[in-house]
Parts: sequence; structure tokens; C-alpha cells
Amino acid sequence: MLQPKTKERDAPMVCVANTHLLYNPRRGDIKLTQLAILLAEITEVAQIHDGRFYPIVLCGDFNSVPDSPLHRFIKEGALHYGGMTIGKVSGQEMYTRGQRILSIPIWPRSLGITQKCVYDSPEKHQEEPERSVEEGTMEMTAEQTKAPDQRVESQLQHHFSLSSVYSHYFPDTGLPEITTCHSKSAVTVDYIFYSPSNNDLIRQPGSDVSCNGLQLLGRLSLLTEQDLWSVNGLPNETNSSDHLSLLAKFRLEL
Repeated sequence: MLQPKTKERDAPMVCVANTHLLYNPRRGDIKLTQLAILLAEITEVAQIHDGRFYPIVLCGDFNSVPDSPLHRFIKEGALHYGGMTIGKVSGQEMYTRGQRILSIPIWPRSLGITQKCVYDSPEKHQEEPERSVEEGTMEMTAEQTKAPDQRVESQLQHHFSLSSVYSHYFPDTGLPEITTCHSKSAVTVDYIFYSPSNNDLIRQPGSDVSCNGLQLLGRLSLLTEQDLWSVNGLPNETNSSDHLSLLAKFRLEL
């Protein structure tokens, strides 16, 4: 949680979160669980007493490509995952037939996080004994065999309204922006998401605005796959990482 250095005592705070989700393309269940834990933590620290949230900057390597189910979940706030294969979550693999279907719910109840990606009320389960991972898996299987009116809904939600700093495609050519380029692939997996202000140009229509949201002023341009292969991909003589740096500038009204 960051706060501007100013004489105003009630200057708004900003929550900055960073993450690196699991790479494994065939473990979308773990990726979504890791993301849910992060979102639950952000809810704990960024919520204001009136139910709104301080502006949020969410960045990192999400190991998911643009328009994948995980990426859409971050931007849209909801994900219907019933019948979805674990390899489809991140969009890293083109062919996911024959893979395991995501369980409902994705993580065991013992994790203490609801499908709205917030911490569950401790009073609700304080009388319940601790369960092992194996018992948690059996519990999820039991959930799937319940009567229709008793089943857990196969939908994830979160409370935040988030936009992406990058558009992920170059407007003049339609070519994709690239954040990592190596022998296996050249894709975007790194992002900066943020809470937009009312006057932000790329705020999604109809989105709820956090307390004193952020206005995007500028960003560091990315490159195409052809650009990167022209310098032997990543890493190379001038870039020691296999990922490019992302950089954005915001305005926060006090």
C-alpha cells in the first residue's frame, strides 16, 4: 500500500501487487487458485470502509496469453469454467482435447477462499475439523454428485474493475505485442492491470470506478516477434532477461 507524500492527511492510497503464476500450461487449476489467493489478499488490504477499493495496480507474469479465460477473468470479473479443460485456462496450448476437466469447485473448501475470491468467514467453518489434501479432493468430487439445487456454481468472480495498460496488438498492423521471446514461443504473458478513473481513455464501458481511480498517461512500447528475432530473440547481448520490461505512467488525483 503506497500513499503520496503530501500535507493532505486523507490522500488516497494505491495498492500495488505483483505476481508470477505457475508456468505449466496444463495446470490451469493451479494458476486460477494462485490468482484467487492474490485477489483475496488484495481485497483484505485495499478495501475502504464504505465497500469501495483504493486504486489497484496489478502486474506480473501471469503465464497466460491475451483473451485466454484467465486473462478475461481478470478484466471482466467473472469466469464460467464448467466443462473447461485445465489446459485451456491460460491459452498456452492450442490442443487441449483429452485433458482433465476443471473440478467444481477448483480448490478445496479448506483453503478458506470463496468463488468470489475473498476469504471465507472464519466463523462459518470454525467447528469443522482440518482435512488433508486427499480429503479435500474427495470433498470436491462429492460436490459434483450433489443434486442440481445443492451444487456449487461453476463461476469465479472478483470485486475489481481492471483495465490493461497494453492493447496486446499493434493498431496499424494487427500484429501481436510480445513480452517474451525464446526457443519455445513468442507471446504476451506479462501485464499491468489497473483501476481506471472516470476520465481514463481505455476504461471499459460500464465498469465501476474505484475511489480516485488512475488515469493512464503513457506506456513503454513493446515489439513484434519479427523485431525480437532480428536481434536473436531473448535474452541477447543487450537484454539479459527472456522477458521485456513493462512501464506505465499514471495520474492520481488527490
